[in-house]
Amino acid sequence: MRWVAPLLLMGSLASCGTHCPPIGDPIGADFYGTSPGLCPEDCASQHVYRSGDTIQLIVSSDDACEIQGTLSADLVATIDEVHAALLAGELVLGDPICNYPDTGSTWIEFDESLRQGYATACPPEGLAELDSRLAAAVWALGECRTSDDVTPSSPCKPAY
Repeated sequence: MRWVAPLLLMGSLASCGTHCPPIGDPIGADFYGTSPGLCPEDCASQHVYRSGDTIQLIVSSDDACEIQGTLSADLVATIDEVHAALLAGELVLGDPICNYPDTGSTWIEFDESLRQGYATACPPEGLAELDSRLAAAVWALGECRTSDDVTPSSPCKPAY
């Protein structure tokens, strides 16, 4: 099920158009994102910028849409735990868990020295749970929908 949100997202991004207001400057580091792989046309990329528990989703195609929100304390704790475990060498990433052809690329950047990239919907063993939660949170945020892991800021206009 963790692959559904990124794959649906890639298919739905074509609807991001000129309905979006101008975007602001990134609020923090480019923490998580995807770039399109094989797609027919109007493909878009998405970047999630993070500052503490605040995130900013920017969906870019012909236009750019921006939505801000707040991550749950539980997801922030999970991000911090995975980051600390990677830095301490307590978490070693395994082979990608992948059953799909090239669907683009995804990355998680914990800090300037620790960035992990992988094929979208194919996270390495050790990042699968975090990737699944982040993908679901981004999907919900892009729809201006509250989930267990993210609450969109008001006002919110869906990006797709």
